Amino acid sequence: MKRKIVYTFISIGVLLLTLYLFRYKQGQAFTDRVPNDVTAIVNINIRQLEHHILLDMLKHPMPYFRPDSKPKDTIKKQSFSIAKGVDVPANILFFTNDDALRNTWCSTVFKVDDVEEFSQYLVAEEFEKDGEIYRKDNLVFTLKDRQLIIAILYDKAAEVSETIQAIFNETDFLPEGSSLLKSIEESTSDICLATIKHDFFEANFKDDLFEIRGKANSKFDLFVSTLQPKLDKNTIAAAAGKINKKHPLFKVILQKIKRSKFDRTTHLSIDSIFNAWNGSLRFNLKSIESKTDTIITYEYDDDFNKVEKVTTQELAVPKLMVQLEDETPRSLLNYFKGKNAIQIFEEDTLFTAIPLYKFQVTSDMDQLKIYTRRGANKELSKKEISKLKGYLNIENYNQNPHKFSFLSIEHSFFEIVKDASIQVSDDNEFLLQINLKDKSRNFLGQYIKPSL
Repeated sequence: MKRKIVYTFISIGVLLLTLYLFRYKQGQAFTDRVPNDVTAIVNINIRQLEHHILLDMLKHPMPYFRPDSKPKDTIKKQSFSIAKGVDVPANILFFTNDDALRNTWCSTVFKVDDVEEFSQYLVAEEFEKDGEIYRKDNLVFTLKDRQLIIAILYDKAAEVSETIQAIFNETDFLPEGSSLLKSIEESTSDICLATIKHDFFEANFKDDLFEIRGKANSKFDLFVSTLQPKLDKNTIAAAAGKINKKHPLFKVILQKIKRSKFDRTTHLSIDSIFNAWNGSLRFNLKSIESKTDTIITYEYDDDFNKVEKVTTQELAVPKLMVQLEDETPRSLLNYFKGKNAIQIFEEDTLFTAIPLYKFQVTSDMDQLKIYTRRGANKELSKKEISKLKGYLNIENYNQNPHKFSFLSIEHSFFEIVKDASIQVSDDNEFLLQINLKDKSRNFLGQYIKPSL
C-alpha cells in the first residue's frame, strides 16, 4: 500500500514536471514573424512572465486568493479574458519602421481560436468596431480570417488599416540570426528592444526589483554630458542633468509649458527664462515638514469693541532646493530682478514669483539657487560626467504630509513602491530601477495583485 502511494506521488510529480517543462521551457519563435523592412523590434517573453507570476503565486498564495472587499451588490466588470479567444504564443514581437509604420508599433500575427468570443470581449471593453477593426484610444485590434494584429499608435487618430492589411499578407520576413534579430534571440530577459542602429535595452522583473538597462548607440542628445554631483538618496526626490535646448522634444515640452498657467501665475515669461538659462538643473526635495501658522484677525462684539481672534493653520512646507545655471553670467538673476521676482526683505533675498512658500535666493557668476530651507541648499560633491541622474523615494514621500501637492502620487501601485532611480551615462548607458517595499515577492506579482 505504501509503495503504491509512493508510486502515485512520483507519477504525479513527473506529470507536473513534464507539464511545467512543456509550458515554460519551450523555445521562443522568431522565424517568419517580423517583416524585413523593420527598424526596431520589441520582444515580450510571455512564458517567462507567466512563470514569474506562477512562482509568486505558489510562494505567496494569499494575495491572489484573498476575497475582494467590494460590496456584494457591486456589478462585476468582465475580467481580462484575452486568452479565452486567442492562442497566445510563447513570445510576442512588436515592430516599427521609419516608413509606413512611423510612430506606430505593430505586433506579429496571432491565431484566434474563437473570433466571436474575442470580438464580444473587445466590444464589452468599449472598443469601437468598424468591420474587422476595433479601436480604443491609442490601441487598435484588427481581426482577419481567424488572425489578429495589435497596433499601438502615438496618434490615436492615425489611419493604419491599409498598413495592417499589408502585414497580414507579408511574405518577406527577417531571417533567423539576422543582425537585428540576433541580440533578441540570444537575450534571456523578460522584455528586450533592439534597433538597426544597434541600440539594445533589456527589462526584467527581478524579485522586488524592476530594471531596464541598455545602451543607445544611436544619437541620444536630449541631455548634454556635464559634470554631475552624486545624488543625495537620504531625501524624497533629487535630480541632476543638462537639457539640450535645441532638441525637438524639448521644444515640444516648452510649447506645453507655454499653454499652462505658468505665465499668468508668476507674471514671468517662460521664453525669457529659457533664454537666460543654459539647460543645467539640479533639484533636491530633502523633506516635507509640518508647520503651524498662527493667524490673527479682529472682529467686533455687540458693543463694537475690537476683539482679537487667533486661529492656527497646519502647513506642509518642503525643504527644497533648485539650482539653475546661467546662459551668460547673472542672466537669470538680472531677468528675475528686472521683473521684481527677486526682492530683498529684512536682509533676506527672496524669490517672490511663487508666493506659496518663502523661497530664498543665492547667486554667483554662473548659477542661481532657489531654496525654501537652508538645509536643502547643500552643495553636493561632483563625482562624474553624466547626462542625467534622478532619484525618487516614494516611501519617504508617503511618510510626509499628504497635503503637500508638489508630487501627485495617488495610484495604488505607488503604495507598494520603495524608491526609483534613473541614470544616463556619458556614453549613453541607461539604467532605470524601481524597488518595492516587500522583498519577498516578485515585482510582477505585486504589480498585478498588490497586497491588500
